[in-house]
Amino acid sequence: MFSFFKKKLTSFVFIYSLTFVFLGIFLVTNSSIELLFYNNDHISKQDTLEKVSSISLFNSSRNIPKTYPSINNFKTSLKKDDKILNKYILNELPKNLNLIKDVKRKKEIFIKTLLPIIYNENKKILAQRLRILSIQQSLDSQNTLSKENQIFIEKMANYYNIKTTDRLKVDVINELTIKVDIIPNSIVLAQAANESGWGSSRFARDFNALFGQYTYDENKGIKPSFRDKNEKHLIKFFPNIHESVRSYLLNINTNVAYYDFRKLRNSLRQDLNKLTYEPLIKTLDNYAEDKNYIKTLKSIIRVNQLYKFDTEDNLLTKS
Repeated sequence: MFSFFKKKLTSFVFIYSLTFVFLGIFLVTNSSIELLFYNNDHISKQDTLEKVSSISLFNSSRNIPKTYPSINNFKTSLKKDDKILNKYILNELPKNLNLIKDVKRKKEIFIKTLLPIIYNENKKILAQRLRILSIQQSLDSQNTLSKENQIFIEKMANYYNIKTTDRLKVDVINELTIKVDIIPNSIVLAQAANESGWGSSRFARDFNALFGQYTYDENKGIKPSFRDKNEKHLIKFFPNIHESVRSYLLNINTNVAYYDFRKLRNSLRQDLNKLTYEPLIKTLDNYAEDKNYIKTLKSIIRVNQLYKFDTEDNLLTKS
């Protein structure tokens, strides 16, 4: 009899223990999943991260907010409030973006990740431009600048690689009005898409290098896998994708290779005060050695309708 109860008790303890084991696994698994989707430095738990693919595909710090608007309404949503804009900004591209087989989905994630950053950086440039134009008008009417404005002009000239020594302030300011201006969102997106394979390249994913910018500083670049023996260039890496976009914009606005781009952009400002991608993109043939580069960029913009982010009511097309 005692042996019978002993066996029953042993079975009960085993089943009871097994139940707790499974319960523990369930709780740990659910907790891990919750951490996976909610433990994010940029997005609060209430914003519930979108499950763009399987759980194992993305880690928590590089996911996409469910609160993203549809791609068609994205620009309008960004214009409403800076708080909305900041809510969408991430530091990195979603992890393993290259593993998404749905090309349309991959492109949409890429655009939604980069567009807020591009918009934000262009908005800063536009603010700089508006102040420079205001200072220019003030100088024309008063023939003098306040100390505050002098400091600002010096700062801008230094950032945009403009010589100030032994030069008239009016000449410095005139050169600033040519260099300090936005680059249409469609062009930035197209070049980033082309250079990074819509965020799939190793340089884009691991080094935040979206635009394939060159550097010869070993402390700032990574050697390309297929670089010719006689070449010394490296691919410039960045701490985050914000810096990558910012560096690209500065490169287009200062590098001598894109002088024609800036000259044409200034002419468009003078004539129409409106920037569109079609004429401007033709001047970027120096960006790559591929003879079909401009044709490729045009195709990317047209096929993916990136031009819809450059509409006339866009604040960034007005000065």
